[in-house]
Amino acid sequence: MTLQKKIIIFLFLLLSFSLFANSDLTDDQDENKLSWLSNYQNIDPSDDLFYGYSLKNYKISKEYVKNLNWRQDIDFFIPAIDEHNLRQNINILPRFPYVFMLYGGYSYNRAFDIGFLFRADNIANTQLTLTTATSFGQRGKFWVHANVEYPALLKNRLKLLATISFFTSAAQYSCQINDYYDYASYEIKIDHDSSINLIKMIDNIWDKLNINSFYKQHETGLNFVTGLDYRIPFIETNFITCFELIYKYDYYKIDTSSPPDQIFMDKLNFGFNIKQELRWNKFKQTSTIPTGNHLSLLAKFYIPTTIGSPNNEFRFKSRIEEKFNYKIFREFAFKIRLLLGANFNISEDFSGDPYIRGLADYELTGWFALLANLELYIPIVNVEIKSGFSEPFKKDAKFIVYWTFFVDGGFTIENYDYLLDNFIERLSRDKIQNSLDPNNPFGQTYIGNGHYLLPAITAGSGIHVYPFFLHFILRFDIGVNILKAAILQKSLSDKSRNDYGKDSIDCVEFVVSFSQMF
Repeated sequence: MTLQKKIIIFLFLLLSFSLFANSDLTDDQDENKLSWLSNYQNIDPSDDLFYGYSLKNYKISKEYVKNLNWRQDIDFFIPAIDEHNLRQNINILPRFPYVFMLYGGYSYNRAFDIGFLFRADNIANTQLTLTTATSFGQRGKFWVHANVEYPALLKNRLKLLATISFFTSAAQYSCQINDYYDYASYEIKIDHDSSINLIKMIDNIWDKLNINSFYKQHETGLNFVTGLDYRIPFIETNFITCFELIYKYDYYKIDTSSPPDQIFMDKLNFGFNIKQELRWNKFKQTSTIPTGNHLSLLAKFYIPTTIGSPNNEFRFKSRIEEKFNYKIFREFAFKIRLLLGANFNISEDFSGDPYIRGLADYELTGWFALLANLELYIPIVNVEIKSGFSEPFKKDAKFIVYWTFFVDGGFTIENYDYLLDNFIERLSRDKIQNSLDPNNPFGQTYIGNGHYLLPAITAGSGIHVYPFFLHFILRFDIGVNILKAAILQKSLSDKSRNDYGKDSIDCVEFVVSFSQMF
């Protein structure tokens, strides 16, 4: 059989599958027949956001719309992207089943982390979904992701999923005059003559913006995740099981005998993880923020392998996360998140977005965490758009600008002998045991048996823009580390009191982001 015949047969089978999948779609697309849409989503069936593009041009299955309520979050099942809390606007998808989204942004403590996402939902009315994304973080990695989902099995209750991700940190470098750490043994260094005023000025600007110290872990690799998502009847809870394979190549071996103390990483690493999650989603979409309840119970098992360190040891993560959004009056609202995490043989960094705003890297780490976030939303601008490109909308598009006030806080329990997830170096603070010592800006307290208690309390305000007609928001947040400010109240400018670099001197962080905090 020739290659041309094979291609023709493949296209015929694909077309047949598409027609078969369309057989149960709603045939009558009259506006009166689509009144059921308002029972599931906050839209008017006669609405035509894109003038001239009618519902008659895109058949809508009732089962597809029902399932959208369970698929509001965009998940790649890769923590590096899922931590951005990406959420699609399901009020748009029935009419325009494509998503283009910006995510990430700029953080004073963590520099730039910018990403772009494209999602084709319900391809050819088959409910097949393809999502691609790419991102670059100056203290992270360059990522390319591709995800495929097919949620139309077992009466639309079973979804098959697969994600493949390529990542590398080879594109990053460090170009700085003031070096707080000795990374010369494994980091590409560019030395400058301080007499060259232009270079010095640029470095000083980079230093002020806090983007001169790039991620120090030089690695390239692949993630492959596959699994299934089954929505359990009656209790309507998603039971999600994922299997993850991680292969990576590290450019350098870190010598643990050289200061500062660091964890040894083999050049070749292969990891195998199993993740299990129960997700009870009762969020209801509105024209601005979703309201309702979202509860997640997650467990992740790191199965030991014989290739590379730290994959040669068993590790375990568990987490309970509760999110609650409520509208007080009209568009006045508040959001609450409670998080409880407990791990075995591995610690996590809960500093900054998306956990505790106002903190720099390493300021709140631990194998156990109890955290809370409270945020009040006050609408200050309500804009309605009548038309676009000189064409009137059948229904006004709008966006709301919120003034927000937030308080983030909690505590962790740390053991510095544990691996710190996603970081190759460990900055030990074992010698600091008195939380009132001005040399201890982290406020940690030794509680015995190698464990430390690290408290955190931050507060701040921000401006959030929620468009009705887009899949992403625009967020400006300023957070203040209240605990650190209190401890260092008279010695904030004394760098000699601090052994961990300038980041831990600053008590204020500002964030510009295209994605939700939680």
